[in-house]
Amino acid sequence: MKIGIIPTDLSQPIRIEEIEGKLLDYQLLVKDESQEYGTIEAVRMQYTPMKMDLYVNDEFLIYGMERNERAMVMYASVVAPEYASEVYLAGPAVAVGGVGGEGETLGLTERNITRLRLLDKLFGHEMPTS
Repeated sequence: MKIGIIPTDLSQPIRIEEIEGKLLDYQLLVKDESQEYGTIEAVRMQYTPMKMDLYVNDEFLIYGMERNERAMVMYASVVAPEYASEVYLAGPAVAVGGVGGEGETLGLTERNITRLRLLDKLFGHEMPTS
């Protein structure tokens, strides 16, 4: 399944990768350097115009993880624009295509990937097209 990895480091572009989609895959992608694997929190945006969800490390405050500006902009712009200054997401974020009818995590669609490309362009990057 295709996912988007949104790093906290703004000098790094968003990456699209293929993974199996197992829980451990997500836990390894959101972990802090001091963790063996991270615990994940779903940030729901599936029923917004963004049509995707994010997974983040739910212990980002405990580990003092760096703010994820791109994930915060994405979330605040569609879910809570009036609370944009209060939204706080930190650590790497994993973008997925929401949840299917049986509770399974869905991969990104081409439309989702286009939205991630536009987000990255706002931060001065051009994501590879392949």
